[in-house]
Amino acid sequence: MALQFFNAKPYYNTEPVRDLMWSALPYPNDEMLDRLLQRYHDDDDMRLIGAVGDGDNVLGIVGLKIDHEGGGTILHLRVHDDLLRQGIGSAMVMKVIDLLKLHRLDSRSAEPLLPFYSQLGFTSWVIGEKPRGTKWYGVRWEG
Repeated sequence: MALQFFNAKPYYNTEPVRDLMWSALPYPNDEMLDRLLQRYHDDDDMRLIGAVGDGDNVLGIVGLKIDHEGGGTILHLRVHDDLLRQGIGSAMVMKVIDLLKLHRLDSRSAEPLLPFYSQLGFTSWVIGEKPRGTKWYGVRWEG
């Protein structure tokens, strides 16, 4: 599948972007989603990058915060459920590293997603448990 990437920030309030961001949130509601998308729109240090495939359908989105030292933090990463494990998420992560010329990229991950980050060259460490019994990890890529 050929992917094209686009700056999704101007499209922050469109249905495809809203739907993906809704599904990226753990306990979404309309007010929370509206505030989050407005923050992505207004904050110059935040980016939304989308991936489209054949037919111009939005397949995935990655939202991140950029710092002024050449690093960034993935805040949201979501691919449509029926397209998981096809390399779209990996391609989006690698694209933002290249596009934004990042030398460091951080995120937070639940244990089941560690293999995804590991295969992209991220290292990981435990950052806590919440709720009890659910470990969360910090992940970092450095290039």
